[in-house]
Amino acid sequence: MLSRLCSILLVVTMTGNLVADEGMWLYNRPPSSEWKTRYQYNPSAELLENMQKSSLRFNDGGSGSFISSNGLVLTNHHVASETIQELSTAENNYVENGFLAKTQADEGKAPGLSLDQLVLMEDHTAPVIAAMAAEATSEGKSKAFEKMKSNLELQCEVKGYSKGQLVRLFYGAEYHLYCYKTYRDVRLVFAPETKIGFFGGDPDNFEFPRYNLDMAIFRVYENGVPAKTDHFLKWSKEPLKEGDLALVSGHPGRTQRIYTADAVEFLRDTQFPFLLNSFKRLENSLIQYSQKSDENKRQTRDELFGVQNSRKAFQGMVNGLQDPRVVRAKRERDQRLTQVGLSDPTLRENLKAFSQIAEAQKVHSKLLKRLYLLEGRRAGAMPMAFNSPLYGYARTILRLAQEDLKPNAERLSGYQDAERAELVGELLANSPIYKSFEAHKLADSISFLGEQLGINHPLVLKVLNGKSPIDRANELVTGTELQSAEVREFLISGQTQAEKKERAQRVLTSQDPMLVLARSVDPSARKLFSQYAQKVVTAEAQGYASIGKLIAATFGTNTYPDATFTLRIAYGEVKGLGNIPFSTTVGGAFEHEKAHGAKDPWVLPQSWHTAKSQLDLSSQFNFMCTADIIGGNSGSPVINRTGELIGLIFDGNIESLTSNYESHSTHRAVSVSVPAMLEALEKIYGATDLVQQISS
Repeated sequence: MLSRLCSILLVVTMTGNLVADEGMWLYNRPPSSEWKTRYQYNPSAELLENMQKSSLRFNDGGSGSFISSNGLVLTNHHVASETIQELSTAENNYVENGFLAKTQADEGKAPGLSLDQLVLMEDHTAPVIAAMAAEATSEGKSKAFEKMKSNLELQCEVKGYSKGQLVRLFYGAEYHLYCYKTYRDVRLVFAPETKIGFFGGDPDNFEFPRYNLDMAIFRVYENGVPAKTDHFLKWSKEPLKEGDLALVSGHPGRTQRIYTADAVEFLRDTQFPFLLNSFKRLENSLIQYSQKSDENKRQTRDELFGVQNSRKAFQGMVNGLQDPRVVRAKRERDQRLTQVGLSDPTLRENLKAFSQIAEAQKVHSKLLKRLYLLEGRRAGAMPMAFNSPLYGYARTILRLAQEDLKPNAERLSGYQDAERAELVGELLANSPIYKSFEAHKLADSISFLGEQLGINHPLVLKVLNGKSPIDRANELVTGTELQSAEVREFLISGQTQAEKKERAQRVLTSQDPMLVLARSVDPSARKLFSQYAQKVVTAEAQGYASIGKLIAATFGTNTYPDATFTLRIAYGEVKGLGNIPFSTTVGGAFEHEKAHGAKDPWVLPQSWHTAKSQLDLSSQFNFMCTADIIGGNSGSPVINRTGELIGLIFDGNIESLTSNYESHSTHRAVSVSVPAMLEALEKIYGATDLVQQISS
């Protein structure tokens, strides 16, 4: 019992106590006592299982849920926007005009998109910790972890599941194995026009009141036919009342609520300002390209939306962390933990963690710019200096050739057997490539590399190869053949050891200019990521595991871990904020348009004006609740106490942008209501067959 208690961490907010409705809880450890105490709610195991297995994770970010027995999936328009963009052409602009498949044959296959359904969770904490404890060095511990991770994840495949994921919880105090069923044949069924999917645009983003039909519907297929789904969410048509219980089942990205004051100061003063300025620069570059023609605007739209959303989010996080109370509260918590550690000889060894984490921030500061420029902070992320999927293809092909020659456990993260199918699926997706757009982005990002490292830096000179950024980008984009999925498939073909060696030789000697560039940059990028993984990631994981023991001794153990883009359940109540009501109405959207002079971005689609006389203008449209969410929860279903769908998460209010680091009573999650979705599907878009499938 004692070792069990010591292994569980308490992720505290700035006060050290749980705020009401706080938490992104594990399905195998739900907040049962809080539900009973605050909401008199005691769901059955069967209801929770249905919620869990109805929930889906999108491989390109975001959440969703099954909503019918024949594979229909609900998510946000902005989660689906990349697919909508990829299916669009100059002749059929689904981004502007929306998409509705009249028959199943008309459903549009989403290139490279896959959805994960979590079906099994197992606790493997003891063997993983024992394997790492047997090693004396950070490098040894890291290798031991990777070996355990590889072996455990393959167990899921042996058991017949699509893939496994060893999830580090409570910063290394616990390790759970998640086994998934993955759907790789995903097709678009419905998406409204962007004018209503993102009504109010950037000015209304992270605000309330809102009037957005931020929804899209996909269908998953197996063996060429719609999948039969045993678990799905039925829709409640009842209007919401303030105080109603709201459960959110989704995949929140990553929170850092356990962070020390030193770590939060690093984010505030170094990491976030760098990212914010980078997004501002990229936003200006994309706007410049988009204004040259309507076709440029169409090509740019999805990426520009993502950049603007990130820019506003980071601005909100910087502003929030500049509030002195945030760091002051973290510092007070750290001091209290230190006092507890000093007073208990069995805990004193854990106090080294504070200096260990502070040192990790210094190392991270030195690596930060080069890491983001050449590698990206996470495996598979696009490096800022080479902002083009063409370079991403080249790097993936190069690394597959190299990593496939190694034993599975020794491969780079993201290239092990359990992850390979998804990686190859994304690599071979037949996504459209617009060469003029790619040349523009690549030139701008290479120029950014020169600005950050200096134009005479040896690596910059190697990348430019004696040319200007625009000339070099044009040379790379026009010269490469990697825009062809067939060429990419040829470069990764061959599975026997002899074929792998032959493939590696083929890739390592190819004169494709994008592959030549990747080969020249990759050694530096790998070295940076290795330093980051060992001196920052591993050091922080060890440090926070120790701090977790101090937190458990100080505040208790009944809590939730920081989010990891894995399935969680949050809860709260439907509730307004101050004098702002909890919901808006369909009629309010027309009033909002009129109040802004019907000028972009407050212009409703013509389809809405045409159908206005048929609509119930009093129907609830968007609503707020107090459930604890962050990025990654986009597309999460909002569920009532009987397990029915009542809404669809698509945003948070401006106050919630610091949710990664604290939970606060002013944070609100913003959702589309079921009445608005049904009203629009039936009366505006004539999708009666779709509504029947959902309702049956």
